Amino acid sequence: RLCSLTLKKLLVVKELDKELISVVIAVKMQGSKRILRSHEIVLPPSGQVETDLALTFSLQYPHFLKREGNKLQIMLQRRKRYKNRTILGYKTLAIGCINMAEVMQHPSEGSKVLSLFSNMKEASAKVAEIWIFSLSSQPIDHEDSAMNTSQKIKSTDNYSEEEYESFSSEQEASDDAVQGQV
Repeated sequence: RLCSLTLKKLLVVKELDKELISVVIAVKMQGSKRILRSHEIVLPPSGQVETDLALTFSLQYPHFLKREGNKLQIMLQRRKRYKNRTILGYKTLAIGCINMAEVMQHPSEGSKVLSLFSNMKEASAKVAEIWIFSLSSQPIDHEDSAMNTSQKIKSTDNYSEEEYESFSSEQEASDDAVQGQV
């Protein structure tokens, strides 16, 4: 399936870190290693921010019918630091989840607010809110691609048969020529 997500606004309601300069918004499916990240969003010294966004994420994912692996995770992250130096990687500051099974049944058009928490087990630690403009999950049509590959196979079969026939007729002709010379 293909998930399309458009974010409209980010509201940071709680100070995240004293020395935090910027954050990124990251999106991934639960259980997947592939993460999509936004550009860096600069924070004011107070740490609280309300900024308009125009971010659209599209990611392909396998939708499981019987397992609980269909959760879209939206995270607020910062770059990792070691002794005031930025190092490779990101640290997740807050996270929010959306069940994609519900999105399949009721695609949202219009504003929906998702709360991001610093600790998923503790719902009182709300750090930020993200306004979701649109969120949908569409099936990817595999029949067209399967039909195209079957047509390709048929065309290569025809080519190989013609090639074989032309090769065998040339071979027979050369045998006749050799026998005539002897």
